[in-house]
Amino acid sequence: MKFIGQFIQNFIARFRSDVYLENISSGTIASGGNLGLDSNNKIVKANEATGDITSVTLVSDSGEGIIDSSGDVSHTIAGGNAITTAIGSGNLQINHDDTSSQANVSNSGSTFIQGVEVDTYGHVTGLTSAAVPTLNQDTTGTAATATALATSRNLQVDLTSTSAQGFTGAANATSIGVSGVLPVANTAAKVTSIVAGDGIDVSGATGDVTVTAETASDSNPGVVELATTGEADTGTDTARAVTPAGLKSHVDLRFNYVYMTWSASGSSTHDGSGNPEWVFPNAAKGIYEEDWTKDENISATTPGSTVFTTSRHTAVNALVVPHTGKCVGFHAHGRNDDGDRTFKAGLFHYNGGTTGETNATGIDYGSTGTGHDMTLRWVATADESESGGGSDGSALAHSFKGPCKLVSNTDAVDVSAGDALLPAIMGNSTNTTDEIFVTMTIILKIPLTTLT
Repeated sequence: MKFIGQFIQNFIARFRSDVYLENISSGTIASGGNLGLDSNNKIVKANEATGDITSVTLVSDSGEGIIDSSGDVSHTIAGGNAITTAIGSGNLQINHDDTSSQANVSNSGSTFIQGVEVDTYGHVTGLTSAAVPTLNQDTTGTAATATALATSRNLQVDLTSTSAQGFTGAANATSIGVSGVLPVANTAAKVTSIVAGDGIDVSGATGDVTVTAETASDSNPGVVELATTGEADTGTDTARAVTPAGLKSHVDLRFNYVYMTWSASGSSTHDGSGNPEWVFPNAAKGIYEEDWTKDENISATTPGSTVFTTSRHTAVNALVVPHTGKCVGFHAHGRNDDGDRTFKAGLFHYNGGTTGETNATGIDYGSTGTGHDMTLRWVATADESESGGGSDGSALAHSFKGPCKLVSNTDAVDVSAGDALLPAIMGNSTNTTDEIFVTMTIILKIPLTTLT
């Protein structure tokens, strides 16, 4: 049957045999369609799959798998180390994490990548750059001569050693030995011999000359050891020389002894408690008046720092110290003229180095009041016994009426020129009428250097 032209029929057409279509244009089969053309352009029906999915298996790289045979299957594809998953636009995306914080590095010239740090995934996490050290070169490309070590080192030759020592510049070389003979060139006059001189001995063997200094003596020049100040002070060493410092120390320890002597008598009054009081020189006649009668109401007998005030009359009767030095104390003897009763001798110290109305420790020059201050420094109690403790050579028993020793010389006190020393006599607590006779020598040590 042949028909040419448009012929539209509104009825169902059934074909019991194959239908062939020629000159068929290519196109896209609509979604859900079941018909198609085979290689000969014959209309064919697609085979329809039948049955249900009975299981789903997911297998990992390690070979481990998950099998799920349930009706509805739902598995999650999760990311692992440095891997993430995401759903976007209907697609499953598997992404590789960026584990590197290292920025791009672009080196130039003599700078290069010296170190590379990576993580466990091989990602670069760090880059270290370094520059190639620049050689000190001249224009020909030849390395120039080094001018100095980065750290200076010492090279020291040991003329007594023949051992070699390596030197790398890492440390000082301080014992480089010398081998062979060291020539000495001298175009001038040469030394032909070594001759001993005063105080010098010369001895020699092959290749060696020994020069030895002799010990100095009063008849031979030579080497002498200097004496210490202690050895100079001792003054017995005959082999050492004294230096100016040693001489000064020696002289400073040498003293001239000065003695002040007086003789007098006096009777003590008592205070309200029955204690005897010190008697001082007569206020109107001075220290060399035999009869002492001045009472300053002082009964203390313990030397120390207690200050006592006296009148101007008593202050003037004190013996003035002429030079700076030390007061050693005193030696004295005495007797009780009236009975076999003990007695004392004492020595007070005035500071005379200052002037003014308020001198708390000494003579207040120009003052007519009772503000002249002194301190009891030395006290001696009469000793009627023999120094050896034996017989006095007579049939009489020991008595304070006979000569008695009074000594106080163990506590030296520094004194200055202008200070004053005031002696005193004290009776006993039994009797107020006993007259005590005393002769005293005051001992001063004046350094030789202060005497002119």
